[in-house]
Amino acid sequence: MASPALPSRPIGDSERGSYARPHSSTAIAVLRALPVALLTALAYYFGSQIGFLFTPKDSPIALFWPPNAILLAVLLLTPKRIWPLLLLAVLPAHLLIQLKSGIPLNAALGWFAGNTAEAVVGALGVRIFCKERSPFESVQGVIIFTAFGIAVATLLTSFIDAANAIAAGLGSAFWQIWSSRLASNTLSDITVVPIVVFLGLKGRSYFRNMAPARFLEASLLLLGLVAASLAVYGEANFRSFLMFAPVPFFIWAAMRFGSAGLSVTLLIVALISLWNVMHGRGPLQNTRFEDQTLALQTLLTLCGLPLLLLSATTVERETSEQTARKFQASIAYSNERERQSIARKLRDEIVQELSLVGSSIDELRARPDISTSAWDEIQQQISTATLAATKLSHNLHPYTVDYLGLVDALKALCDDFEHTTGIATNFRADREIEMPLTSSHALFRVVREVLGNTTPHAGIDLLRLELSRIQGGFELRFHAEGSISELEARTNSRLPYLREEMLLAPGTLAMSSAAPNKLQVIARVTLPNSTPA
Repeated sequence: MASPALPSRPIGDSERGSYARPHSSTAIAVLRALPVALLTALAYYFGSQIGFLFTPKDSPIALFWPPNAILLAVLLLTPKRIWPLLLLAVLPAHLLIQLKSGIPLNAALGWFAGNTAEAVVGALGVRIFCKERSPFESVQGVIIFTAFGIAVATLLTSFIDAANAIAAGLGSAFWQIWSSRLASNTLSDITVVPIVVFLGLKGRSYFRNMAPARFLEASLLLLGLVAASLAVYGEANFRSFLMFAPVPFFIWAAMRFGSAGLSVTLLIVALISLWNVMHGRGPLQNTRFEDQTLALQTLLTLCGLPLLLLSATTVERETSEQTARKFQASIAYSNERERQSIARKLRDEIVQELSLVGSSIDELRARPDISTSAWDEIQQQISTATLAATKLSHNLHPYTVDYLGLVDALKALCDDFEHTTGIATNFRADREIEMPLTSSHALFRVVREVLGNTTPHAGIDLLRLELSRIQGGFELRFHAEGSISELEARTNSRLPYLREEMLLAPGTLAMSSAAPNKLQVIARVTLPNSTPA
């Protein structure tokens, strides 16, 4: 029920965002907010329709009431200065559905006061104390949402709605109405708000970049959950322990798909279970109807709250790992820039100066009054120093990759290695291998390092290198056959360096020995804008 037209992030107290430009007039701001207000009113209307479907006969309180949760989520996503417009837009939708359902006008206005007060109080509490884009991506945010968005707002406004129901003659048991409304709206907040917030912030980009494997996993999760829910709640029985059958699916969703995925699974089970209980089915047929519904609402709430914390913990861990990887990559990138600078100075300054000295010595050697043997020795020393400086420059920054491209540079490296060591070295690459220079340099250094660890007398019979394109990037496989113990030990000691090199790609590196005489090193490069499965 969320709209793509919502802002891409919640707006803080400073009123930043697309709706809050310093020099925009109020009229322009209102016009820009009208589509959001209209979509909010439509979502509120259809949410109310669903709520009335889950309202038992002779009861003023629905078992599941989504419109308050929808309004709360929209207020979390929008700047506070357009909240009055949103509340005003919701009023006609509220009155239309309430009066159409036979609710007296005074009662409908009372319900509106309770509904909007719950959303406004909850949104204010969350926005004041939670500064993250979404309150569901940190443990602190989930606690704040639970405290203000659910506990304070829902508990206090339940008194308003219970009093309104008594005053309008829609009920007589105050505390029963209060407790029913509290349980119903708490469940709605847990199941609806995380979904709407997620869709409003990053729903479009998430589904556009969703990997096929992840889509398949989500499909299997939902199919299994629906099948289990229908099996448990689709027929009348007295096996109450079956109520816990969907719990493994909740844990699966929380760990793999975050708060929004968890809320989707809770929403599905809530709709299926409450609908069947209203029609005399489910695993609690030996208890009163009120006790059945309260037990289901309590079960889903008690499952949802700790699992929201679990999903937030997972997000925090992933965020910390990403931050650490970015920090390591920034250090590696700085090192790479420094190496490139030193290599350029070696090539452009020191090597050229040595070459000029060599030319001057050649001129001096032509003079008959100077002995040539001493100059020959000096010439040899300068040539050795020039060669060493050139090699050091190339080691610091592989210019052959810049000039030839990765494939040709690797082929030349392998041919030179085979010629020097006599070890058969086969190299194969897919056509049209194109990647950023940073990634090419990283892969080239990995290959050069592994080849450098292979000595002619180590007992290696064959080396095979395969560079291929894979989903989301590229893969370089290095296979060694023969006596691999020395090569494995040398390469294993250099793994931290190699993995630091792959951070620049960006990518990963792994080494394995599938058999006593076979070693495999796999380097993978991840292309930008690719989503891992």
